[in-house]
Amino acid sequence: MARLHAHRKGKSGSTRPFLKANPEWAGMEKAEVEDTIFRLHQEGLSAAAIGVRLRDGFGVPSVRLATGRSLLEILRSKGAKFAVPEDLAGLIKRAASLQT
Repeated sequence: MARLHAHRKGKSGSTRPFLKANPEWAGMEKAEVEDTIFRLHQEGLSAAAIGVRLRDGFGVPSVRLATGRSLLEILRSKGAKFAVPEDLAGLIKRAASLQT
């Protein structure tokens, strides 16, 4: 949010709550989350899109809290291969859109 009576930007914004364990209301178990992650990857979704789908569609607030590992660690352990890292792919996509 911007400040009302100043020309600078404010520092307010939402922050995630500090949690050490998966919340009780999160409905999926560890194995279900890992299988869903790999299935969504096989459908062609990027890692960021998988995280958004898990959060919004399946009610998983944090993959790390649910499984103890990050989303990319889970994908690598299941044998998923990445030709280009996701951040580099985003830069390439942006550069291609600027050229056209």
